[in-house]
Amino acid sequence: MRDLNKATKKAGGVSVLELINGASPFGYYFNPDYFVLTEWPSREVFENFESIYATTPEGIRHVNQFAIQ
Repeated sequence: MRDLNKATKKAGGVSVLELINGASPFGYYFNPDYFVLTEWPSREVFENFESIYATTPEGIRHVNQFAIQ
C-alpha cells in the first residue's frame, strides 16, 4: 500500500478515498485488503502511470477504471 501511494503521488494522482480490511461481496474470490479511489489530472497521466505500474505490483488482483467527466 505504501509503495502504491508513493508511486501514485509521484505520478500526479491524488487518493480521495482509502479503505482497508474489507469483506468481499458474495461471489468474489478475494477480500479487498485495500480499496482506493484515485483522482488523476488527465487520462494521459493515468495511462502513463498504469503502463509503468501495472506490471510490477505483487498482490493486486483486480483493478477497475471509471472515467468521470
